[in-house]
Amino acid sequence: MATWIYRRKTHPVFITSDDLTGLQEFLAAKYQEFEWEAECIDGSHLVHDQLKPILDFENPRVRRIESLKVTFRRQNFKERGSVEFGDSGFRSCSCSIHGDDDAATLHIANELTRMFGEYRPWYFVARWLRPWVIFVGLSLFFGFLSALTDAKTGKWPAMPASALPAIINLAVPFVLLYAGILYLVEKGWDWLFPKIWFAIGRQKAAFEVKKAVRRWVFGGVIFAIIIGVVTNWIFATLHRQ
Repeated sequence: MATWIYRRKTHPVFITSDDLTGLQEFLAAKYQEFEWEAECIDGSHLVHDQLKPILDFENPRVRRIESLKVTFRRQNFKERGSVEFGDSGFRSCSCSIHGDDDAATLHIANELTRMFGEYRPWYFVARWLRPWVIFVGLSLFFGFLSALTDAKTGKWPAMPASALPAIINLAVPFVLLYAGILYLVEKGWDWLFPKIWFAIGRQKAAFEVKKAVRRWVFGGVIFAIIIGVVTNWIFATLHRQ
């Protein structure tokens, strides 16, 4: 009975040379013919029937690999498949397996799916907890607290209708400013926590730079919070005395 199985994942993917070597060894135990194709950010493609030339690629910033696909098959052409890595909408990695043996085909698909989970980096939560989500959440939270305070005191802010145009004119520049800042923060977030990263060639060192920047940024934020808490505690203690 012919079987076709397709699996996909949406989580971020961080792949090293060792990961790809392990993937090749797993597939080579079952298939004979391969084609590896890497697409770079400049639109160029690297194609070879062996993985080694891909791993030996310099992978500079201007030609960084952004997607990778390997197709494989046995000599009878009936048992074949492909594995893809790349930021394609709601897919970061996928596999498509065709085979005559249902149990064997299912086993290969399950093993590849398990390997996809191993490629998920620790920062996958940060890809979902976007800055705009935090911003909207905090805005709603503090807005709710403000409304709750007004409801308890019974002092609702009065605003004449004639003042509405002036308030809108005043608010528009601030909204645009916040939108611009949020856009830059989102871009920085994508740089710090990339959805797809191939730690091959020069991009191994490039990712270490991202890790160092993350330590500085979040270390500074945590340090500032600690300083703020300690300062408030000291002032509160002195005030009670």
